[in-house]
Parts: sequence; structure tokens; C-alpha cells
Amino acid sequence: MNPLVFSRRLVLGHALVTILTAECGGTGGGGSTPTAPTTSVNLTGTFAGNATDSSGSGRFTWQLTQFGSTVSGPISFTAPERGITGNGSITGTLFGTTLTFSITIPEGGAFPFSTCSVTSDGTATDVSNDRIPATYTGTNSCSGPFTDGTVTLTRP
Repeated sequence: MNPLVFSRRLVLGHALVTILTAECGGTGGGGSTPTAPTTSVNLTGTFAGNATDSSGSGRFTWQLTQFGSTVSGPISFTAPERGITGNGSITGTLFGTTLTFSITIPEGGAFPFSTCSVTSDGTATDVSNDRIPATYTGTNSCSGPFTDGTVTLTRP
């Protein structure tokens, strides 16, 4: 599924649940509209960490900008032992201390595989101002799916 469509469905699904809960009096507070938890997490800045998945290992660097619950920015990936580098982008939604994200490395964004593109979706739980522990899966247009991805990014 297209990561953008998935993200939109996730946000729309959450909005629908919120509306239905309020309409049905599910909050127990006389019909007041529930609100998303306020996050004190600030992810604006640079994070880096070692990643591993079924395709191998490497290192991510994310340069994030956060506006409310929306997180986005450029990312880079290196796998020196395999001679691979890549540049792309990340978009995500922060809900409390959980970040749901999608990464895209477009065709032409990876060396030496300039005809390949990569898409990946993931979730980071227990996110803090200085740490993003995440899991992910994805697909490389040249080599196929990859699974069991883990990365813990920290501020350098």
C-alpha cells in the first residue's frame, strides 16, 4: 500500500473514531469531545543510529522538523561494507510518544543502484526528545521486500 494512502487512512480512521466516540457519549464526560494526548516530545533536529533488517545493516541519519504532531525531513542511509549510500525523505505522525512514519528513497536516490527506489513504513514507541527506537519493513524495487528492521536513533 502507498505509504501516503496508509498515513491518510490512519489519520482519517483516528478522526472517525474520535467523532463517533464523542457522538455516542463514549467519553463519559457529558459528550465532550476527546482530544489527542498533548505531546511534550520535540523531535526537531538531527538523529542518527545503526539499523539492521533482513537485507543487511547500515546507518540512518534523519534531519527532522516537527510541526504539532507532523514530523518530516530529509534522511540519509549508508552501508559502507556494501558500498551503498542513499538519500530520501521521511514523513510521520507523532501521537503521544508513538511515531508512525514512512520513508521514501526515490529512483536515483541510492548509489550505486540509481534505478532502484525504496519505500518503508515503521513505528517508534517510547519516543523521547533524544531517542527514537523503531521497527520497520519495506520494499526495494530492485531486490524486493525487507523485514525485521530495527533502529535506535539518538541525537549525536
